[in-house]
Amino acid sequence: MRIYDFELEVVYSTNKTLVGTQEPADKAVQKALEPGVSSFELISRISPWWALFKLQIEPESFVLRTIYPLRAERGFDPAAGPGPIMGALEFTQDITEDYAAVLFFQMLILGASFASSLVLFSVLYVIIRRAARTIAKRAEEKERLERELHQNEKLASMGRTVASIAHEIRNPLGIIRGTAELLLKRSQGQDDPPQNDPQTKLLGAIHEESKRLSQTVNDFLDYARPRTPLKVEVNLSRVLDQALAFWERETSDQKVRIVNEVAPGHVVLGDKDLIYRAVYNVLANALQAMKGPGEIRISVEREGSDTTLSVHDSGPGIDQSVKNKLMDPFFTTKEAGTGLGLSIVYTIMLSHNGRLSIDNHPRGGALVRMTFPDPKSDPGG
Repeated sequence: MRIYDFELEVVYSTNKTLVGTQEPADKAVQKALEPGVSSFELISRISPWWALFKLQIEPESFVLRTIYPLRAERGFDPAAGPGPIMGALEFTQDITEDYAAVLFFQMLILGASFASSLVLFSVLYVIIRRAARTIAKRAEEKERLERELHQNEKLASMGRTVASIAHEIRNPLGIIRGTAELLLKRSQGQDDPPQNDPQTKLLGAIHEESKRLSQTVNDFLDYARPRTPLKVEVNLSRVLDQALAFWERETSDQKVRIVNEVAPGHVVLGDKDLIYRAVYNVLANALQAMKGPGEIRISVEREGSDTTLSVHDSGPGIDQSVKNKLMDPFFTTKEAGTGLGLSIVYTIMLSHNGRLSIDNHPRGGALVRMTFPDPKSDPGG
């Protein structure tokens, strides 16, 4: 505490070294002496922002200073008014400890605000990421449904025409095939057939071409008039054995090695004939893609309660630019073919409430996966 006279000299102080000096006096003291104006101020020896990050604040870093005019008393009569100014009274108090407590609470508030903002940001980030995944999944599902709708529209528009034409061709074609086969057997059964007989060659060509055309007609009929599958237990290993037996000569001629890793006992719910047809078409597609020596590896795996049959060939693989068109009807990358093989497989898997996926294998070649649902969860089972 200090008391100043009108000469700005300290006439009283709790610090004896300041008595008789004028150095501490400033404009605030002058305003208290002349106009009689009191003042309050906080003296900071360090920046408040820097104080936030200091672990320990030195004493007298923050001082509260109060200056008040010191007046003479005129008795107890209120009408007498204030007495004359006799000097200026100054109080200074070290509030560093109290100010440090205020700064501590400010730090708590800032920390809590930052933590709340971080938590809110994390929650919003998770929500946005989840929403983005959901939107992407719905867009993919929408695209899949649009492809299925497009295929169904194609089937509806051309089904009747294709079925009627194929049916009309099938009967005379059967007669041609049977007659060619009979004449070929007679020609080959002669006791001394002439070498390189042109007639035998022509009959063989007619027989082979009629078989190929008959297969094409069957593809059209299978696609145009899909049947409702019979839901019975089907042993996948037996179906594979039948399909591989049919392609045995073809695989031998092409020098294709078959690796069948399907053990007996894998049973799915479905139509045996349709599943055989699907496996047959997948193997045919693999052999056509390889065009020579190679390997076809067949395996089965359980994915939860579902059963997946995988066929991996060592061919050139799938061109990513046409990947989404492989299951479209009449789309083919081969010079010969109807483009219905994989489309028929896709239709068969849909009728079994299953899934068909076609992609490249990490080790090269194409990988076709046919997933059959759990019989207990099949609504048609």
